[in-house]
Amino acid sequence: MSESTIVAIVVGVGVPIATFVFTYLTNRQSADREAARDERKMGHERRLAHESRIHGWRSEAYRDLLRVLQRTRVVIEMTMPVLDEGQKPPDPPTDAEQDAMEAAVAAYGSADVRERLEAVRRTRNEFFYGVHDYRRAQAQGERPGAKDQIELYRQVEDKRRQYRAEHEAIRAAVAAELQELRADS
Repeated sequence: MSESTIVAIVVGVGVPIATFVFTYLTNRQSADREAARDERKMGHERRLAHESRIHGWRSEAYRDLLRVLQRTRVVIEMTMPVLDEGQKPPDPPTDAEQDAMEAAVAAYGSADVRERLEAVRRTRNEFFYGVHDYRRAQAQGERPGAKDQIELYRQVEDKRRQYRAEHEAIRAAVAAELQELRADS
């Protein structure tokens, strides 16, 4: 076998092998880049889907929150109104409704809304404690218009005004958050 025959065999076999290896490595590198791009795209899509689910859960929690708070506001407005028209306030939200709303807000609500809900809850309780104190003073036979009774009534009215303000503040916060979530979608 001559030297030129050996060179021809090496070139004849080596070039196809080199071409195969080069093609394999290029395709492999391209496939790796494509797989990484697909993974990033899937991660982005998963994140968007997760954010969409959170938005839905938060929207539902906030809808329930606003419904319960509005019903509570009607009860507060109709409890001991300035001009007693003899109307009985509607039933307040049930414990089950209240618990479900609070659980949903605890799970999906923002820290700001959770803090505002706590303020609303505290004001609501203070209002009803004031109503109880006022009615107890009336039941104990204090003469109508007694100084203590007037002061108790003023405290009830202050808590009613405070509840209105807290209610409006949480409504505004929820509306702003939902608007922001819609804008991000």
